[in-house]
Amino acid sequence: MLLHFQRIDHIDWQHVTGVQGAIRFVIPVLVLDELDEKRYTGSQEVRKRARTALAPINERLADLETQGYAALEAETTLEFLLAGGGRQRGNADSDILDQAEFLKHIAGRDVTVVTGDHGMRARAVARGLTVGTMPQGLARNQDEAKDEVYAS
Repeated sequence: MLLHFQRIDHIDWQHVTGVQGAIRFVIPVLVLDELDEKRYTGSQEVRKRARTALAPINERLADLETQGYAALEAETTLEFLLAGGGRQRGNADSDILDQAEFLKHIAGRDVTVVTGDHGMRARAVARGLTVGTMPQGLARNQDEAKDEVYAS
């Protein structure tokens, strides 16, 4: 989702998730690791998309490091999930869903997995997780993505 859709700080998460009120946008550290890897491997386009996806995170690192969260918009915060579900089996979708289940368990409330991927959606539904589907209108325009490169 982070590679194929607009920057996370340009999205109305209440609209995407259907949740009214405060939203905690939590990124598992394994996703950050994957984005970091993609900054240096793969096609030039993938490297650019990874740097663009990481830009809003990099812009908020001071708050993330001192407070443990950072504001994305009025009622949405960004956080990292550093623990739980660490069994990494090699299937990124399964590993991320393990993290979502862990977060749901420790938070004691519903967790919405947001994806634009059909396989991830099917896996999440099979596990009984709530799924938010990214609207295609938020997909990155190929031409814009080429111009939307941020230093990281």
